[in-house]
Amino acid sequence: MTINYQNQFKALADRLALEPISERTLERRVLRHLWMIDDDNMGVRARANRERMIENVLSIFRGRGAAGDTSGNAPGSKWTAFNALAEHLNYGRRYTTRTSQIQRSFEDTGLKQRALALVINA
Repeated sequence: MTINYQNQFKALADRLALEPISERTLERRVLRHLWMIDDDNMGVRARANRERMIENVLSIFRGRGAAGDTSGNAPGSKWTAFNALAEHLNYGRRYTTRTSQIQRSFEDTGLKQRALALVINA
């Protein structure tokens, strides 16, 4: 028995590209669950960093990220929302060395899986 991952990926990507998601829904039902902000137990710097991450992902989603408009043929879709998250996680954070960036791309698969699940269910 074999699994055709390419067909499964295409089917999921096509489905997400056809499902719209508003910026507000992305922020409230996805981003605020990935990066929770606890006013009582969080320092000022940690809170500011999380707010900055959320705003960075929203900028990418709007087509105003550092790499320009990467929304492709499906702006405002769940596919674009997940791509914005993946782009931020892979390229939107500071790294001390090139090796750290590559290493973090592989280490963050758990966070990307959680992000995908939140986007699908949003």
